[in-house]
This record gives sequence, C-alpha cells and structure tokens, in this order.
Amino acid sequence: MRGALDFIFPVQCGRCDQLGNGFCASCYAQCELQQISAGGIAVRGLGLYAGTLRRAILNMKDGRRDVAEALACCFSRLVEDGDVLVPVPTTFVRRLQRGFDGAEVLAMCASANRATRVDAEALAGRTVVLVDDVLTTGVTVTDCAATIAAAGGLVKRTVVLAVNP
Repeated sequence: MRGALDFIFPVQCGRCDQLGNGFCASCYAQCELQQISAGGIAVRGLGLYAGTLRRAILNMKDGRRDVAEALACCFSRLVEDGDVLVPVPTTFVRRLQRGFDGAEVLAMCASANRATRVDAEALAGRTVVLVDDVLTTGVTVTDCAATIAAAGGLVKRTVVLAVNP
C-alpha cells in the first residue's frame, strides 16, 4: 500500500520539496545542534525552531509521516546507546488530526537503531530520556519529569527536534 502511495504522491523534503526523502541531506546540513537546560534538565536539539527545520516540523505536524520518519533518522544522532526513551504524550485530538504521534514516531525510529522505548507503566526504577518535537517554554519537560518521578523514574535528559529561541 505504501509503495502505491509513494508512486502517486512521491516522497519529498518537508522543507525544500526535493524528491526522494522527507528531509534531505542539504536541509539537514543547515541544522546546528542545540544544548540547553530547561527546568534543570539537559536538552539536546537538532537545531533552532526556525527556517529549514521549522518548515519541516510544521509539515510533520500537518500529517506528513514521510517527513516525520526522515526527521527521526536525523534525530537518532541525539540518542546514545542504551538510552531508554519515553515520548512526551500527544493529545488524542492532535493524534487524530495528524494520523500519528510525532514524538512516538521519533522515539520508535531512534529506539530501532540503538535505544529502548518504554511506556509509562514501566518507569519505576528507570532513568529515561524524554522525546519531543519542539521545546518551547520547558513547562512540558518539567511536568513530564515530575510525572515520571512520581512513578519512580528519573529523567536523564530530553531530546527534541528543535528548540524555540
């Protein structure tokens, strides 16, 4: 089914519209890694939520799963061997609108390479890495970290596609 859809609607870069990949190497090369702190938690991001990366993320949020998967491949470089990934939850309405959960796609693709993904029920005694698409104020990160702590876990850091300047 996907092959037929790709034939009718060819995969193209979510930023520059080049055919072949949801986020092309040229656009990826424009990303500059970001490392900041939010609520005392270290945050790593592929780049700033601006320009090239912002357009690609907006395409992902508009339901472009090909862009989400391509961004996830780029995103996996922020993940270390053995990391336990926990995607920041998305509301039911947003998941319905997009057809998928962006943070979950990022976590699943990154964990397929070299990390482990866990659900909230398995947090007790674990040190985890939160996964999200964009860090804005940091409130979501601190709220999720508090929830994970209440479940007996600890947030090591957060990895995101972009940091909002």
